Amino acid sequence: MNRKDKYLMLFLFVLFLVTAISCVEHKTIGFSDLKGPYFGRKPPGELPKIFESRIDSNIEIRGIPCFTKNGKFMLFKGSTDSLDGVFIMEEKEDVWTFPQKALALSPYEDRHFILTLDGKQIFFTSRRPLDSGGEPEKNPSLWIFDNTPSGWSQPQPARAPINTDQAEFYSTVTEDGTLYFTRSTSDESADIYRSSLVNGEYTRAERLPEPVNTKYVDGDPYISPNESYMIFLSNRPEGLGQHDFYISFKLTDGSWTQPKNLGKDINSEGNDVCPLVTDDGKFFFFGSNRTGRYEIYWVKANIIEDLKLNELN
Repeated sequence: MNRKDKYLMLFLFVLFLVTAISCVEHKTIGFSDLKGPYFGRKPPGELPKIFESRIDSNIEIRGIPCFTKNGKFMLFKGSTDSLDGVFIMEEKEDVWTFPQKALALSPYEDRHFILTLDGKQIFFTSRRPLDSGGEPEKNPSLWIFDNTPSGWSQPQPARAPINTDQAEFYSTVTEDGTLYFTRSTSDESADIYRSSLVNGEYTRAERLPEPVNTKYVDGDPYISPNESYMIFLSNRPEGLGQHDFYISFKLTDGSWTQPKNLGKDINSEGNDVCPLVTDDGKFFFFGSNRTGRYEIYWVKANIIEDLKLNELN
């Protein structure tokens, strides 16, 4: 090899190192064009608008994103660089970090990921085998994994009496750890259940009474951090579409107000599912196929306080 070829090889090697370092910095530091809460996107108004699911050409959100810390921290199910998983992004020094994987998805319908308010646990729904090496479950169950000093733990199924031989799915958790979720025996039957966290263990789940649960499908509960209200879906006959959102407020005696349909400005003639309010109480996220395919929507959450004033006065 002559001297000219050696210089060329050295130049190519240096170029490779610079490119590699640049890529690492991109993945470590983040996106210089994503600044501010909620990626700096223009907030919605009183009517729902689509929340763009693609962050850039290589990163896509699939499912409802879980924003916390006033919109500066996000958990989402999606893909980065064509790899599927559950990822975390956060804004640091005005820049959103590159997604860090918290969990690799299984082939067993992992969905409905929710981060607890303290950031210590993630709940989700899956048909993963309950026993190592076993068969996938016929019905979905609730699963949990923890944020530990060494990273996210391996998921474990929620222990009895939460999981049963019925279908358990779509959970949310209050600030004191109280768990709300859906339990279903068939496609035509679903109810909302509640379980308290006592000394680190969940109590036997109780079915919420009427007027929250009915003979119709009632599920996908979102519970507010202080347990003062709940948004859920139902196919009650007075609705506008396949499933509509309803809201009910908890009274001082522990009972719930008659659920109120969120109306035509929020609900549609399609299927409206997966309600989630951001921890700062500013925005209401949900999924809907009102355009012919499922999209992520967000809207100002003012309607909640407006309805609360009307319902409790």
